[in-house]
Amino acid sequence: MAISRVGAVAVPVNPAYTPSEIRNVLAAADLSLLVFDSELAGATDATAGNPKVFALPQTPSLPPGPHGWTPPYEEDSELPAAIYFSSGSTGQPKGIVHSNRNLRRVAELVGRTWDYRPDDILLIRMPLAFADAAIVGW
Repeated sequence: MAISRVGAVAVPVNPAYTPSEIRNVLAAADLSLLVFDSELAGATDATAGNPKVFALPQTPSLPPGPHGWTPPYEEDSELPAAIYFSSGSTGQPKGIVHSNRNLRRVAELVGRTWDYRPDDILLIRMPLAFADAAIVGW
């Protein structure tokens, strides 16, 4: 959400990737800022374009409850919001660009289909680098 708030594009990386796979994703993403868990430091040494780097000292968390977050863009914006990488089943993982509109619409439709309520709590057992976990859990 913070990445979206500043109008940037998120590129979540699967933490189960090998260091080589992480390097390939980082090189393809052409980053200007890299924020990562300090445990993955060894996999971030070959990023393309010399992005600014910020290592999180520990896994951050937010206090429970509403946070009053609103997107900084119009709901129907076609601007890129996130790039999720494919599984790479036919070669290297490929970046798939999702717009703000796309992510919002998918989340709304899933919420209606599964009858989510504002006070529902979801247990997301997949890494948020997977589009399904990030969008459905949004």
